[in-house]
Amino acid sequence: MNDDSELEQEALDLVNQALVGRGYAIDTAAPLVMVIETDLVRGQRQDDPLGQAYADNNGAKIEGRLFSTNGNSLLNPQQPIGSSDRLYRISLSVYNRANGLYVWRGSVMRNDPDLDVAKASNEMVSALIAALGRTVQPAPAQ
Repeated sequence: MNDDSELEQEALDLVNQALVGRGYAIDTAAPLVMVIETDLVRGQRQDDPLGQAYADNNGAKIEGRLFSTNGNSLLNPQQPIGSSDRLYRISLSVYNRANGLYVWRGSVMRNDPDLDVAKASNEMVSALIAALGRTVQPAPAQ
């Protein structure tokens, strides 16, 4: 794992369980190393800054709503809660400890505003481990 977040620790536990379930051995001194990364990007929140302007004194920041008197409207309107999606990605990479060359990489991604992270993690990790070692040819360009 690249960081020690709760999300990545949960993914690591799921990956270890799935690997053992498929007959793989887990050893910290193994010749192949697996790197697990998670990335959860949540949609905009209602309390995100609406607009920012910087004063000319030591980088002081002023936040406010910008209003157009010509258009009689906000120039930076707030997004409604729930309007933005959540993007969740889990990536696995396997590299050879001896020479540092990557031998396999895979990732799975979900884009769902109602994402249940725990349920999605189970499904996504299962799919990644099931595909571990497989080669997928890219789709032809259209």
